[in-house]
Amino acid sequence: MNCFSKSLSMLLTATVPALGTAPLLTSFMAADAAYAGNGHGNGNAQSREHGGRGNGQENAKNEDTARGEIARELKGMNAMHASETALEAAAQNSRVGQIAIYRDMAQESGEAFKAWQSAYLDYRKLLDGYTGRKSGEIEVDIAALDETSETYEADLKALMLEFEAAQDHEWQLAEAAQLSNDAMQVYENATVAEADALETLTGGGVLSEAALAEFRTRLGL
Repeated sequence: MNCFSKSLSMLLTATVPALGTAPLLTSFMAADAAYAGNGHGNGNAQSREHGGRGNGQENAKNEDTARGEIARELKGMNAMHASETALEAAAQNSRVGQIAIYRDMAQESGEAFKAWQSAYLDYRKLLDGYTGRKSGEIEVDIAALDETSETYEADLKALMLEFEAAQDHEWQLAEAAQLSNDAMQVYENATVAEADALETLTGGGVLSEAALAEFRTRLGL
């Protein structure tokens, strides 16, 4: 939905002066700067001051125009200015009621996203915080033990402890991964519900990014 415009810029290339002429160029620039610092400099400052006021007024006019265009685009959705009491009491099939439904769906979507991110971070902490070997690797070492060795019992005990710790971590990791995946599914469902609510509200129309952003901001989203 973002529109990126490409602009062509002209590259002005200048011949680098010889080393012998560099001081002359520097002196000229210094003199020119000093000259501008007097009357011409003051004139430029005044020009910038007046230009700044004009630009400020123009910017304000442009902002008003943009707000007007957004208001026209939102049409009946400008009912977003309704009070909280009106939003809660509105009939579901009314415009205000549809706005309330969208707001609720958007809030649920936002909360679902936070829950998913939290669950995923828990999973990553378990994954990144473990420095041991995988249980399968340890099993290979257990199977390769020499039962006739004098250290067999001690080696087996050490490997079994390592194996149990690895398995415990893998179970925790699998559980955390499932929780993260479940939370992601809840979030995906919430975004679908939010999109459906917006489609109902717009009658299938597509809002510009500016209009949607204004609408969501007014609803506290």
